[in-house]
Amino acid sequence: MTFFSVSEGVGYVELCANVSFPEITCPIEFPFEVGLSTADGTAVETMDYGAIDVILMFDICETRKCVNVTITEDLVDEPLEFFTYTLTRTPSLDPRIELNPTDGRVEIIDNDVNITVGYNPISYVASEGQGSVELTIVIFDPPVGGAPRPFTLVINTQDGTAIAGAPDNDYNAVIGEIVQFNVGETFQTHRIIINDDMMCENDPNEFFFSNIALDSGVQPIFVIQPQATVTINDDAEPECLPIEVGYEFSVYTTTEGIGVVTLCAVVTNFPGGSPRPFTINATTEDGSAVSGDDYVGVVDVPLMFQVGDDRVCHNVVIIDDDDCETPFEDFFSNLEYGSGDMPIIITRDRTRVIINDTAEPECEPITVGYNPATYYDN
Repeated sequence: MTFFSVSEGVGYVELCANVSFPEITCPIEFPFEVGLSTADGTAVETMDYGAIDVILMFDICETRKCVNVTITEDLVDEPLEFFTYTLTRTPSLDPRIELNPTDGRVEIIDNDVNITVGYNPISYVASEGQGSVELTIVIFDPPVGGAPRPFTLVINTQDGTAIAGAPDNDYNAVIGEIVQFNVGETFQTHRIIINDDMMCENDPNEFFFSNIALDSGVQPIFVIQPQATVTINDDAEPECLPIEVGYEFSVYTTTEGIGVVTLCAVVTNFPGGSPRPFTINATTEDGSAVSGDDYVGVVDVPLMFQVGDDRVCHNVVIIDDDDCETPFEDFFSNLEYGSGDMPIIITRDRTRVIINDTAEPECEPITVGYNPATYYDN
């Protein structure tokens, strides 16, 4: 048996019948015929090769005759395969003509190299102000010489906490972008635009995804790391830093007859005032002083800071009630977040207001007693 190997991409293989005439002196005065046929081994006719069953016509004294057998380029990743062929004697063949050898085996070496691609690395970090981020797609364990055949991938982005488009416009969405790999290449890159949106982000580290999928190319091609994560670090614009605000004093003191007490909330960490507008709300709470009797309580009074404001105040009416009371009473005022871009930190969210009672004549102490303290009865 004769053995030989061919590459799947060779196109065809030449099979030959060899004859000899050890007992005959050439020239022979007549032509003759030899049969040649193929049979499946692990290779399958049509799928892997073109089967034949032919009669080869030899001329006078001719000792070799060949025929081509098609080898199929099947584009399937597979192990080594083979088929066999056999030479057969026709009934009219002179017995003195020998066939050598009478059979053979053809091995087909697969040429379909797996291509495995994906993002590497799969995590990227970009600053909001850098303009764009570059992502890398690689062929893992590339064949010597790079990609053995061209192929294309398609790119699509996907929102996470970062949003493409209005209203956030954190990055520019990518839809259906094509990345081309040519023969010999081992990696490709693509860019995604990052927008400096000048917004105060609630999350300083937002993220989105980029996904790849096969677009076209001769198989087998496998995408094993199809998704990359891009984290956007928000630029620390001054207008986005935390604002610290709270009551100016922890205790305010007033007198019952003054009429109002003014309570002020101040921004403590920006000397030039607030970098952005926001609102906090003030609500009073009874202590020993009672709303409606001693003061006029308030609920959710908005203290609206504009850009540049370092303090905003509100008044609480103090009632001059003419009652005879303890020398002082108190109530409280509390602050809570209302509206505006975060973060807002309320550093002193509660203050105490002490009301000193007016000394009305009718409320002055009356001193009474015997005078003189001693009496004599004569």
